[in-house]
Amino acid sequence: VLFRSPPTHEEVLAGLDRFRGVIRSQMQLAAAYPVETLISQSDGKDAWRSIVGGSPISVRLWRQGSWSDLRREGAAVLDFLEKAAAIKSDRPPGLPVVRDVLWIGDALVVAQDWAAGTTLAELKDQPAPWLRDFSSAGTFLVRLLDTVETLHERGIAHGDLKPANIVVSDDGAPLL
Repeated sequence: VLFRSPPTHEEVLAGLDRFRGVIRSQMQLAAAYPVETLISQSDGKDAWRSIVGGSPISVRLWRQGSWSDLRREGAAVLDFLEKAAAIKSDRPPGLPVVRDVLWIGDALVVAQDWAAGTTLAELKDQPAPWLRDFSSAGTFLVRLLDTVETLHERGIAHGDLKPANIVVSDDGAPLL
């Protein structure tokens, strides 16, 4: 096994620069992905639903407050962006399509298709008829476990896997 030394600060900055696009500020981001519905807002992270070209989009923005110092944590920020870009190009099943992965200097952004459906948390409180059927519920659970296992085999881990973050599409497919 070969060990690679961590990237230098200059290498991190050059890597981050690969994720700079035409959207270079939070104002330009808000114009490109206008807020239709605010999902969450904090000092470090905002999330909202936008409509772009008639399609619903989920936008997540992490401000510099989400990490302490770019000199110390820049490699982790770059790694996050690279993994998101890999998901964008690979389009693994079980995840909404990633549309944009951006570094805008003081924040990073991931925009992806909106996961349409009902969350597992909502279904827990008000089960759909198919969920009351043992066979159908079992089939869904197998699909969910297969989805998580396949993503883990590809090196993709969901940082906050819980019923509120699992969407069940109209055809019964789980989306994380």
